[in-house]
Amino acid sequence: MKDLSRRLIASGISITAVVFILCFAFLPWMMLVTALGLAVLSGIAVWEYNQFAREKGGVVNASLLTVLAGFVTISFFLAALDWPLFPEAAFFLSILILFAHHFREKSGAIVNLAVSSFGLLYIAL
Repeated sequence: MKDLSRRLIASGISITAVVFILCFAFLPWMMLVTALGLAVLSGIAVWEYNQFAREKGGVVNASLLTVLAGFVTISFFLAALDWPLFPEAAFFLSILILFAHHFREKSGAIVNLAVSSFGLLYIAL
């Protein structure tokens, strides 16, 4: 029960932050804060996903996945502002980086790549 109360508190804080960011997202000075806030929230989600993956035996490089999830999240934000950065290309590049990272060692590479790729897909998209 103690773990549930911590999760509920963290969820409440996260939901409040997201609602606050979305209410002021269309102000010109808040657009950058919105993108950075969503990137930080994706980093928190990667940490949580890493905890779940470890319990099930998956290996995730949390720092790499945090950077890639933030990169994909910001690329979606910039694409919405008509910047010439395609989120599909950012996602594909991130998958290639994960592929190269996990296939340095052949033991368990496919499972770990699947766990990391799903984490990126689940969190960033």
